[in-house]
Amino acid sequence: MDSSDLFSNVKPSWRLLKEYINSNFSEEEINRLVKNKGIVTDLEQFFLRDAMAFLRLSILNLMAYKYLMCGHYLAWGKVTLHFSFFYSMNSFLRLKGFALIHITKIPPFCVEKIDKDCFKFKKSKKSSHRTLWNKFFEYKHEKGEIRFPITDAMLSERYMWNYDLLFPSQSMNEGAIKDADTYCQNNFLDPNYGKFEDPDASEYHWDLMNAIGYEEKLAGDLIKECITMLGKKAQKSKYKTDYVAYFQGMLEGIKSFKTKQDMKKEIEKWIQETLNDL
Repeated sequence: MDSSDLFSNVKPSWRLLKEYINSNFSEEEINRLVKNKGIVTDLEQFFLRDAMAFLRLSILNLMAYKYLMCGHYLAWGKVTLHFSFFYSMNSFLRLKGFALIHITKIPPFCVEKIDKDCFKFKKSKKSSHRTLWNKFFEYKHEKGEIRFPITDAMLSERYMWNYDLLFPSQSMNEGAIKDADTYCQNNFLDPNYGKFEDPDASEYHWDLMNAIGYEEKLAGDLIKECITMLGKKAQKSKYKTDYVAYFQGMLEGIKSFKTKQDMKKEIEKWIQETLNDL
């Protein structure tokens, strides 16, 4: 099945996947399903709802990251940027039919679409984050993106900015404030970033992109990809109006949040382009 057909004729639920599982299956039933790799049907609507919620969170965190950097909050800005990507990765995986679920008193487990409306429950063999990253890389490999430019070094850096005192403790230093200002002043989402007639200017900006801007660009690229994936599903769905309402609500909602206008305009453009195709 073409991935754009996945969930295409499913009306998005108002309930999240975890909420549905937690309220419809007992702890004993969930453990038994996971242990026996049991099959559950009719979960598509909840996967779709999760994907939309994660995408919205990813966009909000991307705008928050830029706002924090403009306020010179370097450490929390970098952590927030990581979570923007993490949320969009979860949106991407939900749209592919994969979820990692955390429920109190039950070890994290996976739910994965295997055929038509059938979903298999199974154990998560690795740590929660590693399970998600491995699955994400697996799908990217299928698309021919053999080396997706996210490395263990990037994940390690996020951990250090979040938990290692050495990194965030430097946030009031002059160098850190200048770094934050560089993140603030450059719109790495701009598809024309670094394209100047002056070769020296181009080289400077591309060096900047390779040094620090690639994380923002990767987060933005994945958000844009998820928006496009949802748009393709909407084009094939008899519930197109639900998607239109979702995207229109997103456009209206992000107006309330402060961030750099050039970033906000770029995100609005992605959403509006998808709406124009519906």
